[in-house]
Amino acid sequence: MHKFQRYLPEHWNSWITEFAKAQTGGKYDELRVDMDNVFCGKVRLTFEDGSHAFFEAAFYVEDESRKEVAVFTEHCGYHIFSSLGLQVKYYEHTKPRIPLSAGVVD
Repeated sequence: MHKFQRYLPEHWNSWITEFAKAQTGGKYDELRVDMDNVFCGKVRLTFEDGSHAFFEAAFYVEDESRKEVAVFTEHCGYHIFSSLGLQVKYYEHTKPRIPLSAGVVD
């Protein structure tokens, strides 16, 4: 079990195990940095009082039956929030635009 999983409810640990095995053909049972297209976005949470949280190198999963949102980050842990009154936005990482003239020596 990854150190970030220690404080998660068991249902989320079970989800991580199933997801990781599906992503890696059964090779791993925890989330890993080298898994393709997993930690490739940004997650912004906006709470009903207007406060917000922003996570880099992250993805989220919503469990509608439990009214929970789990945010999984590459380096800053895994976090569980109530989905009641919560707005979630996901942004894909994009490569910065590099001008054609970059690196051109006159």
